[in-house]
Amino acid sequence: MWLRLRRFVTDMRLALCDRRRRDAGGNGRGWRREVGQASVETVALLPLVVLVGALLWQAVVAGQALWLSAAAARAAARAAAVGG
Repeated sequence: MWLRLRRFVTDMRLALCDRRRRDAGGNGRGWRREVGQASVETVALLPLVVLVGALLWQAVVAGQALWLSAAAARAAARAAAVGG
């Protein structure tokens, strides 16, 4: 039974490798070029992610500045109305 299972697993691995070879054009080396594809895409998108994060942070800081300036103007108007 274990021998059959082991043979089945080996056959499945070989079938997967054969399918990758066929997908890569038949030379058997093409699928190895796809191994680092996710790393390359991550490195390529990392500056964009950092830029979007920086822009969002600047929007938060600008919003806080607007909020605080509105509160300060309200406090100044109140003080002027009271006479202080």
